Amino acid sequence: MPASLLKKIFVIAIILIGSFSEIAICQNETKLYQFSPPEFGNGDKAFATYFSERVNLRSRDFKINVTGTLQIKFTLTKNKEVTNIVILDSTNSTHFNKEIIDYLWQGRNNWKTAKINQQPTDINILVSANLLGLAQLADSYILNTGFAYIVDPLLLNRYYNLGADLAGNGQFKEAIPYFNCVLENSPSDVDALFNRGICYLKIDENKKACSDWQTISNMGKPDANKLLLKYCGQ
Repeated sequence: MPASLLKKIFVIAIILIGSFSEIAICQNETKLYQFSPPEFGNGDKAFATYFSERVNLRSRDFKINVTGTLQIKFTLTKNKEVTNIVILDSTNSTHFNKEIIDYLWQGRNNWKTAKINQQPTDINILVSANLLGLAQLADSYILNTGFAYIVDPLLLNRYYNLGADLAGNGQFKEAIPYFNCVLENSPSDVDALFNRGICYLKIDENKKACSDWQTISNMGKPDANKLLLKYCGQ
């Protein structure tokens, strides 16, 4: 699958924009399923407010002119656990970095899990924080903090498995939107192409099935060659 794709605009501590209302991550699909993104606390302002009320910067941080952006990736599990914390980038202030990381961990119980069809699911989250000093006001700053959920293999594999479960139960038409979702974000996913082709075949849309399997063959993968020969005359 391709590199991770961010799907949210950052929330900013002073200028609050964006909303984490219920959406579908695959905009081209009819809403046969529902995706509810992760939330922090109550309301759109909660994340920014949480940090702005806690982060205490020392005067030395201003003297060194804090630059850069702290980026932290972690997994919010379906059981509301915060795991797999990784620092992707940091500012030049160890104190600022530590403040954000410590309070992120302390606030872990404020998270609400992402859901697909009302069922909790694991998801990766990116947290971003940086500092904008105000030159005209001594020891004054704007603290930018925000988070974004990430559409990556962790989330897409959940959609794939839901589609595979439906197909395994003979619900081929219902399974197709889940494979579509995977392929919208990862067009070269061989498993999703192969199984969507099977679903198309089962609902008598052979032309679409052959197209998916031909895509696999064009990538130099032999996975669908037997099906192409049997059902597509190739």
